[in-house]
Amino acid sequence: GVDFAGQIAGAVALAARLAAGEDRNQHLETALDSRSTIDRAIGVIMVRARIDAADAFDVLRRRSQHTNTKLREVAVQVLDEALHAR
Repeated sequence: GVDFAGQIAGAVALAARLAAGEDRNQHLETALDSRSTIDRAIGVIMVRARIDAADAFDVLRRRSQHTNTKLREVAVQVLDEALHAR
């Protein structure tokens, strides 16, 4: 019984490590997707306002703070606005 309990404990520990690694990978994928969305929105703002990337990021950040909306969500809004303005 003791040997079996040790094997079960090892299996549970391995499953926990695998689950933690999967969560980490999901968080990294989400972060990369968010970064890409934000970068594209910065590009749209740069073109529209004829400003540099730092100033465009500030515009995005201020809109996020003013509306109490996550930066990624504001970036999605900017991209949607650009898409529908065509």
